[in-house]
Amino acid sequence: MKFILEFNSFIDKIEIADTTSRSKPLTEEEFIEIFNTNCKNFNFDNTQLYRGVELDKNSNFFYTNPLNSDRDFKQRWIKSSDYNVKLTEDPQFKDLPSRYNCLIGSTSKNGAMITFNSFWNVLEDKLFIIIPFDNTEIAVAPVFDLAGFKRMIKPVNDMERSDFELLRYTKSFNIKHESLKPIHSKEIWTSGRCLLVRYTELEKLKKLVEQRS
Repeated sequence: MKFILEFNSFIDKIEIADTTSRSKPLTEEEFIEIFNTNCKNFNFDNTQLYRGVELDKNSNFFYTNPLNSDRDFKQRWIKSSDYNVKLTEDPQFKDLPSRYNCLIGSTSKNGAMITFNSFWNVLEDKLFIIIPFDNTEIAVAPVFDLAGFKRMIKPVNDMERSDFELLRYTKSFNIKHESLKPIHSKEIWTSGRCLLVRYTELEKLKKLVEQRS
């Protein structure tokens, strides 16, 4: 119980330290502590999740809480796209994580970097592995970028709840990619807490997983 209280206090300090950003840099030791306590479901048999983003170059590990998003900015972002308005205002989507407060990612490295409007082979240092906290809810879109929904599937006004999946991040987390084109990936988003690990640290992450198995 004492350790749990100390850990929760540690998380609170991270979130209070800087309310202007939802992603906070961590030392490797801080990352390992959170990873081993809150991310026990992560393994490399699961569908891997990625995000292309530019973060502090002085750190390779980050804690992120999407609920700390700048709501005013998110309101402008929501209104800038018809699919976000649909997902936010249509009651049939109310069980999905909020698009107001979410972390968006992809099930492939290429998908993450295309969403980031760049090239994966050039900006490997801006590619991150997403590690959701255990049992976090994750929404899954049927396309690699929701901006292309109306081009690849149907008009946004005809978007239905059955077009999307809602999964929990478990030890058997799996997203199917049957016949997806052109890059065989799906956009995901979550409002739950996550860790982000720079892709350049992949081998170090693999060793951490091996050590606790």
